Amino acid sequence: MTRTATISRGARALVLAGAGFFVAAAWAALQTEPRATVVALALYGFVFHTLFGKAYSLLPSYFDRDLAFAYAPRVQVPLSVLGAAGLALPPDSPVAEAIPLDTASAGAALWAAGAGVFLLTIAATVRDNPTGADTGTSPSKPERARMDRAANFVMPVALAYLAVGSYELAARELDAPTLLDVGHAGTHVLAVGTASLLVFAVGARLLPRLLRADAPDALAGAVLAGGTVGPLLLVGHLEGGVAGAPETGLLHGAIVLLTIAVVGHAGFVGLLLARAPAPRHAAYGVLAGSIGGVATVGAGAAIALEYEPMLVLVHPRLGLLGFLGLTIVGVAFHFYPPSIAGEYGDYAADGVIVLVAAGLALELGAILAADGLPEETVLDVARGLVLLGAMGYAGLLALIFYRRG
Repeated sequence: MTRTATISRGARALVLAGAGFFVAAAWAALQTEPRATVVALALYGFVFHTLFGKAYSLLPSYFDRDLAFAYAPRVQVPLSVLGAAGLALPPDSPVAEAIPLDTASAGAALWAAGAGVFLLTIAATVRDNPTGADTGTSPSKPERARMDRAANFVMPVALAYLAVGSYELAARELDAPTLLDVGHAGTHVLAVGTASLLVFAVGARLLPRLLRADAPDALAGAVLAGGTVGPLLLVGHLEGGVAGAPETGLLHGAIVLLTIAVVGHAGFVGLLLARAPAPRHAAYGVLAGSIGGVATVGAGAAIALEYEPMLVLVHPRLGLLGFLGLTIVGVAFHFYPPSIAGEYGDYAADGVIVLVAAGLALELGAILAADGLPEETVLDVARGLVLLGAMGYAGLLALIFYRRG
């Protein structure tokens, strides 16, 4: 097996595992499993497995380097899969009770170890180009070099967030000294700091090429700036602010910067689509994801400012399955064209995007329209739609990989 094939198969295994966790997260939400279980399946399972898999393929080329360790993706697969599964298991479930160890602690240690393999591999890959000054930009597109450098520059920041969030996760479960005082601050470091910032940075480089269109560098720059600093202010607020004073304005600063990043990203995607000569259907998954991002930051602000506290029921799913999830689905269908799955593959991919987006929109609408808790039947229908979409995504991806060999 060639070096390229070794990397590709390991990366595909991570992406396919992510699709499986997508189904599990949607199923857990439908079964009203604990919120922590749904978040673990969606964040540590679906989102990060997919990001890890694609990052192994994309980041080395963006830094004009070759991946340092070809077997790193394969080494990471069992660590990350078992880690996410351990983190997601409710402690009182029959499976957890049958295992003679603390599944949450073991899961955190394994997941952090998997993230460590990834971080060490990428660090070794870009060790002589840490700021991404070498971009691998095509000589035929010199006008893109400046934005490529800017996007490269913030990617190590996203990886620093990953290092902090992974350590925090393991330290909390293993009773080691922690960096953050608030448990959910670590989750926000990973979701908002790492995952969202990587979406912004990779999107600034990838989307213009995929859609064969251009958007102003200033717009992408505003997205990158807001996405880089906003998570710091958010975590600072969650930690109690400077000297324990939340009234310092960190929350408002975080909301403003993250709104600039997310709304700017939606505008960036929309402008590219409007200018694209012939966008694939999957591009609309990325657009739906960007709209989901606007809904996510709006819901987060409404919760934090106590306008609509009931939105806490759907906020994590909007962010993890709406913004990040639909973006991942759209980008995945660019790299793995659904037409490979058969004559109706493109229509099936459209169906996946519509089902997930419609389910999340229905759940959000039901919560906004209800005076208190929404009707369980409506929530079941909404979450059932998302589950059908997740199953369609996983099935399509598995069929595409099978047919590619």
